[in-house]
Amino acid sequence: YEINLGGAVADYKNLLAAAAPYFPPEPESVIDNHKVTEPGWIHHSEHPDLPEGWPEAIYLAKMGCPISLTFETPSSMALEKRVGCHQAMVRESIRRCL
Repeated sequence: YEINLGGAVADYKNLLAAAAPYFPPEPESVIDNHKVTEPGWIHHSEHPDLPEGWPEAIYLAKMGCPISLTFETPSSMALEKRVGCHQAMVRESIRRCL
């Protein structure tokens, strides 16, 4: 998920490429009741789906954080593979910031 309030545009194609050795992008056109922007990528509004229990990304947006990314992996897959995928996406995110 990407919540972007006018910050730098996330280079989601490179992030998805970093995840590709672990998992392919989710092919569905709707994920968690949200229309996808590109396979595996959702631009989410800064407004919560539910009025209570805001996710951290929504809270950060409301507090002024211009961009946040939420990475998810399939909970049915092996933890080691999921952790490796998250590590690869975080490394790519940091590399893009430097």
